[in-house]
Amino acid sequence: MLGMGNLLTASAKNNKEDTVEFVAERIERRLAETKADIEARIAAMETRLTWRLFAFWIGQAAFFYGLVKVFLAK
Repeated sequence: MLGMGNLLTASAKNNKEDTVEFVAERIERRLAETKADIEARIAAMETRLTWRLFAFWIGQAAFFYGLVKVFLAK
C-alpha cells in the first residue's frame, strides 16, 4: 500500500505542475494579446495626434501670415 500512496502523491504533484504550466501559458498568451492591442491603439492615437498637430500648425501659420499681411498693408 505504501507504493500506492507514493504513486498517488506523484500523480497529484504532476497534475499540479501541469495545471500551473497550463495557467502560466494561458496568462502569457493573454498578456501578449493585450500588449499587441495596446500597441495598436497607441499607434492609431499617434496617427490621429500627428494629423491634429499638423492641422493646428497649418492653421497657426495661415493666421500669422494673414496677421503680418494686414499689418504690413497699413
